[in-house]
Amino acid sequence: MLQQLWTESTKPKSLDSLDYHSEISEILRKLAKNSDFPHLLFYGPNGAGKKTRVLAFLKEVYGSGVYTVTEEEKEYKINETSNTTTSCTVLSSKFHIDVAPSDADHHDKVIIQKLIKEVASSHQVNSKQTKDFKVVIINEVDNLTKEAQASLRRTMEKYIERCRIILICESLAKIINPIRSRCLLIRIPAPNQTQVAQILDKISTQYNCKISQQLINKIAIASNGNLREAILYLQSTRVNNTCIKDDQNIGAQEWKIHIQQNIVIPIIKNQLVETMKEIREKFYQLLVNCIPVDRIMFEMLQGVLNQYKDHANKTILYELIKSTAKCENRARQGSKGIVHLEALAAEYMTIIKQFA
Repeated sequence: MLQQLWTESTKPKSLDSLDYHSEISEILRKLAKNSDFPHLLFYGPNGAGKKTRVLAFLKEVYGSGVYTVTEEEKEYKINETSNTTTSCTVLSSKFHIDVAPSDADHHDKVIIQKLIKEVASSHQVNSKQTKDFKVVIINEVDNLTKEAQASLRRTMEKYIERCRIILICESLAKIINPIRSRCLLIRIPAPNQTQVAQILDKISTQYNCKISQQLINKIAIASNGNLREAILYLQSTRVNNTCIKDDQNIGAQEWKIHIQQNIVIPIIKNQLVETMKEIREKFYQLLVNCIPVDRIMFEMLQGVLNQYKDHANKTILYELIKSTAKCENRARQGSKGIVHLEALAAEYMTIIKQFA
């Protein structure tokens, strides 16, 4: 029998049980007490707890029934004159639905229009325990096409009496202004190292893991504020179901090792056209395996900063960070990730040649 992931089994299910960002929990608690609340947009880095907070908020609004969900594959016609369809996976409870329309690529607009219309048209039983509207959770809204976002904006206005929309994304950079202006923006920062370590300590006690504070701190550092990753690290390094050794390695993910060995090291060693040609193929391997461009850039930056952190000329660190921020911002605005990754590699080479 497969062991349940600790990321799921230890996930808090109420605002009171959340371990950090208590000030945000208080805001959500006040919103839940009102008879009405606006469309919401939760944004922040991966593993910060955005979705966990959304569901805890909905539990505060509707009760524990939000965790009783069914999964369904829904199909929608692209247009009335064609039999071509697009589909998406929908999780639904009596009170809300949960969907990621961006999975349908360029048909995301169709899913947004038809799914929200369908939800708004359905009758919500009104009682003292429920609101007279349903909630639609849209994940990865920053990956929606501009056409889908424009459609979402119109839909938000049209059906506001019948449904509320909660959007979840990593960055606001790709969200059009008309959507931002129609939502209450709630930023969920990543937990700090101390907060991650405290949660890992609590989980290790819950599962009777014998683990030192030293190793907990190592995992907290390796996770870079991604609590989901930290908990997976903890579960994956467990030995014999009882004890974790102090000297045990924190297993780096294969794609991160790939970036350091096949991209960062060649950039540092050889600032040549031939090097650019070699690492282009390495970038494609990462993109084909669905590693996000911003995560690749982050790991590249970590690698070069570690290499030059003790360099006498600290200007190199500033220039590396500045170039990464510039390329990441351009990548969020654009669509061809490979172009921006190559641009960042070229910038690193120029900076290293000039300052190293």
